[in-house]
Parts: sequence; C-alpha cells; structure tokens
Amino acid sequence: MLKYKKAVPDDYTKVLEVWEKSVKKTHDFLSQKDLEFYKAAIPNYLDAVELLLWYEDEQLIGFSGTQDEELAMLFLDPEFIGKKFGSKVLSWLLENKNIQKIDVNAQNKNAKAFYLKHGFTIASEDETDGFGKNYPILHLVKQRENE
Repeated sequence: MLKYKKAVPDDYTKVLEVWEKSVKKTHDFLSQKDLEFYKAAIPNYLDAVELLLWYEDEQLIGFSGTQDEELAMLFLDPEFIGKKFGSKVLSWLLENKNIQKIDVNAQNKNAKAFYLKHGFTIASEDETDGFGKNYPILHLVKQRENE
C-alpha cells in the first residue's frame, strides 16, 4: 500500500541517497562534475518545497517536492522505477496538490515520455537549466479539465 509522510530535516540524508541513486540511473547525460554540483545544491532547495517521502510497505521508494502548483522534484529509488509507483505518486499529487507545471531535463527521455503520457504538454524550452548549465529544460503544463 502506497503511503507518504511529510519529510523533516532529519530525513534529508535519506532523500539525498534516493536522489543520487535515481540520478545515476536516469540522468546518464550528466557529467560526474555536474552530478557533484547538483548533489551539493539540492539540500538548499529541500526546505523550499513541500517534501513528501513515499513508502510501499514501510520501504522508502522515493520522494516528491511540490511548490504551489508545480512539481519541483519527483525521484524514485531505481529499484522501484518502471513498476507504476511513479504513476501512483503523480496521480495522487495531481488530485491532491493540483499540480499543473513540471520542468524536466529534455535529455531525460524517459521522464519526458512519462509526463507526456500523463497528460502534460510542452509549453516552452530553455537551452540551459536554472544554473546556466548546458542541460535543456522542458517546461510542461497540464491542461485543466475545463479548458
């Protein structure tokens, strides 16, 4: 049974462990230097989002971070990728947090396909990420039901 709990600062070590395992599996386009850069930067953003830890039968499967109507981060332990957990988490966030926007690395083909499959569309693209690094970012939006 999928459950969540709100993360507290004592959980940040677990969050970073999941983040690193997930990124190493899904972001093969990142250089090692940039992986270390982002790993150092991520903790600065955890307090800025509503950070939820997701569990299946008491086992941590991943985490999500939302801010207003934006999904700022969704990372799963690679052991749970491809087993519908991402869809379950995203569905819950769409229903309960009214997620309407997501930014995704254009080079992360699986994430792009995942969000497009769940009804998001590409609104725009930036050639670099928020740090000015050469990783194009797709800005995805979800149409509201009545639009």
